Parts: sequence; C-alpha cells; structure tokens
Amino acid sequence: MTTQSKETVAQSTQTQTQRKMTSISFTSGELLDIIKTLEEKENLAYLVDYDPGLAAYYMNLGNQFQRIYDKLQELPGESRVANLVLSAN
Repeated sequence: MTTQSKETVAQSTQTQTQRKMTSISFTSGELLDIIKTLEEKENLAYLVDYDPGLAAYYMNLGNQFQRIYDKLQELPGESRVANLVLSAN
C-alpha cells in the first residue's frame, strides 16, 4: 500500500468517526398516516397547484414509505417497528 493510499484510508476512517447518527422509529399505524398524508399532498399538488413535478415527488416519497410498511407486515405484530437511521457529517 502506498503512502497516499494509507493517508486516504486514514482520512476515510476519521470521516466515518466524525459522522453523527440518529434514528427515528415508526409503528405500522404511523407509517399508514404518513402514506395517507403524502397521497393527499400528491393529489393537491397535481389537481390544485397543477405541479406534476411536485406531485411526482410526493408520490415517490409515498412509495418509499409504502415499501417500508410492506416489509413491516412480514414481521410478527410485536416487531412491527421501523427504525430509520440517519447519518450526518
């Protein structure tokens, strides 16, 4: 390994240790509330504001939360909590 490669690895390790992490937990019911709200925002963005780009944005977010919800449904009832981990520099 060259000296430059060692420095790059050292910098990468240092950067990883400087990141702050936090998590947010959602129950199945909370996810359904989020999905419903995003669907309403999508409809309003398209029908009222006629902003297809914004409507697509809300649709995409809703789809992501729907996938999380679908994964939770595969778990036993007491384990149906989604933990989303956020990492920031």
